[in-house]
Amino acid sequence: MAEFPVALVPGSLVALKLQTLREPLEAAGRVVWVKTVEGGVRHGFAFPEPRARRFAADLYRQEYPEAPEGSGGRLDEGAESN
Repeated sequence: MAEFPVALVPGSLVALKLQTLREPLEAAGRVVWVKTVEGGVRHGFAFPEPRARRFAADLYRQEYPEAPEGSGGRLDEGAESN
C-alpha cells in the first residue's frame, strides 16, 4: 500500500521505488485499488513480475540480519530447515 496526494487510475502500471535500509528496490506495480482517506489517497498494488516464494522473508532478513532465525511469525511459516 502507498499513499499519494492524488488518485491513480486502477489498472495503471507504475514504476515503484521501495525504500529499504540497504538500497532502493525498484519494481513495476499495477494499481488494483484506490481509497480516499483524510489527508490523501491510498493505493494497493499488484506486482506483475512474480517474485520467489521467500522474497518477503529474504528481504526482511537482509534488512534485519540480527533477527534470530526461526523466531516465529508469518515470515517463518512453512520455512524449510537450512
